[in-house]
Amino acid sequence: MKPIIALLTDFGLADIFVGQMKAVLTASLPDVQIIDISHDVIPFNIVQAGFFLTASSRYFPRGTVFLAVVDPGVGTSRRIMLVQDRGRSYIAPDNGLLGTLMARAEDPVVYDVPQTLNGKPIGGTFHGRDLFCPLAVRLLKGDSPESLGKLTRAATLIKADWAKPRFSDNSLITHVLHVDRFGNCVLSVESSEASDYFASWPIAMLAHPRQEPVMYASCYGDLGPKHIGVIPNSQGFLELAVNRGSCAKRLGLRIGDMVRFNGSKM
Repeated sequence: MKPIIALLTDFGLADIFVGQMKAVLTASLPDVQIIDISHDVIPFNIVQAGFFLTASSRYFPRGTVFLAVVDPGVGTSRRIMLVQDRGRSYIAPDNGLLGTLMARAEDPVVYDVPQTLNGKPIGGTFHGRDLFCPLAVRLLKGDSPESLGKLTRAATLIKADWAKPRFSDNSLITHVLHVDRFGNCVLSVESSEASDYFASWPIAMLAHPRQEPVMYASCYGDLGPKHIGVIPNSQGFLELAVNRGSCAKRLGLRIGDMVRFNGSKM
């Protein structure tokens, strides 16, 4: 099978950055398949980038190398990490972007990669092209992860408090990972984690950002007009939604905001 590299950036397509990354990759790996997850991550938004990476990675075959370049600290002392989990490799800055992925990883192996290329310092503004791409090339050409970086503990990665939900008997605290173009608010709780939880509450109330009853539903059409619902979405996460309306506008929610539900057990 041809090597696969998946790109995720906040570069957009109006500038030359994505094209230059692809040029570096294909110059060294002529047979490489490059798949664009997205280049329209909101600039600097590591929360959204982390969701895009986590939601997409399960659809790629083992052996895929992911380059996640949403890197507002480029050129600073922030670390660059190589993570391997379930047969896939992820190269990303240590700025919280990997938080959602790591919270759901099975047995991750983490390496701290030097900010040099062949022992020489590189420029401080475009590590995606000048460092991340060469790392991916070396990995796909057979270099061992140990030759690329120093083995380190997963616990040393920057913590992402928004990456995992918090459950108690009568509450669920989660955060908004993404707001899609329809205004649906994807939450940092997987459907498999919370479906039974909501089902056990006779009444569920949205407690933050404001108090309002919510309905657990299987699709948007199950929601009444203007009613707020909690729906298992196509990416395996729960989302807050309004049928044919913008839940984000209705509740004033943005990416990174906390959402709290209260309920009572049967």
